[in-house]
Amino acid sequence: MILHNKLVLHPTDKEAVARVMESGQIGPGAEVAAFERELANRFRPSGEAVCVNSGTAALRLAINACRVANGHQAIGIPTYACTALLYAARDELTTNIRIVDSDPETFNALAAEVKKFVVVHTYGVARACSADGDIEDFSHAPGLVVDHAPIGSLGALSVISFGATKPLGCGSGGAILGPSDLIGWIREMCDYERADWRSRFNWLWHDLGAAIGRSRLRRLNEENAWRRQTAMLYNQARPGHVSIQAPSVPAHERGWYRYVLRFEDAEQVGLAMSRLASAGIETIVPLRTDELLGYPQRCPNAAAIAKTTLSLPIWPGMTHEQTHRVADALAGA
Repeated sequence: MILHNKLVLHPTDKEAVARVMESGQIGPGAEVAAFERELANRFRPSGEAVCVNSGTAALRLAINACRVANGHQAIGIPTYACTALLYAARDELTTNIRIVDSDPETFNALAAEVKKFVVVHTYGVARACSADGDIEDFSHAPGLVVDHAPIGSLGALSVISFGATKPLGCGSGGAILGPSDLIGWIREMCDYERADWRSRFNWLWHDLGAAIGRSRLRRLNEENAWRRQTAMLYNQARPGHVSIQAPSVPAHERGWYRYVLRFEDAEQVGLAMSRLASAGIETIVPLRTDELLGYPQRCPNAAAIAKTTLSLPIWPGMTHEQTHRVADALAGA
């Protein structure tokens, strides 16, 4: 069975972990500091980066940092997104959350009349982002460039998850990138050993994860190129009656974190899933209706997307034989 997702560690990843183990410093240390510098240099050249222990932590800290800078404001989040967005926004400091429906073609959130928005580049398809108040979640699209600006540099703050199957997967962890004053405030919130009775928490990450992240960051261009090449192979094999997410967006202008098919109805999704499974290929519904962050009745576009989509395997480490098996099976889906 060709799995839908799989993290394949490269020999350089294992060498990086061995280096940390031999050093005896597995907590937050030199590797985390170096990874923070490399993230900022790559994605936020005019700012800084701070690593934390999860993408959810990164989102929560970014939201609260913007609250400190701009005061209490309504925050918009897309309904078609990971539940971590809702968990991060629904803390004791945020009371006004607006759930926003999706664009039926790109799956990204529609425009909303809020000054602060968590922007997600869904599955690697870029969405417009404002530097005035938006928080940019670029977990699905690191390495993508829009109008000569790297994804990750577009919002007031940007966040990225290092969850295992993400493009920069390290097993866990996350980071916030932004201007030095806001990143400085976030670092203080992570410094839980201060005795000043301010609200703090141990959000700190570790050198083992950072070492893997540094290794994967060096391969990011190569792996993104592989994703584009594989997506083009699937596009050539895809039958005419089956569409994909954002068909009008050229292959070289998207990240291809997921290769998502779009069918006319849920019955066709089930039939395609069964046919692909019989060929030894695991597929998933990328986001089910019960996983939407808002009520389906209030977000009809997202509800329709959830019922009519299917995601194919597209992870670096797949062999030539595996990608062609998927393409051949897709041609008969």
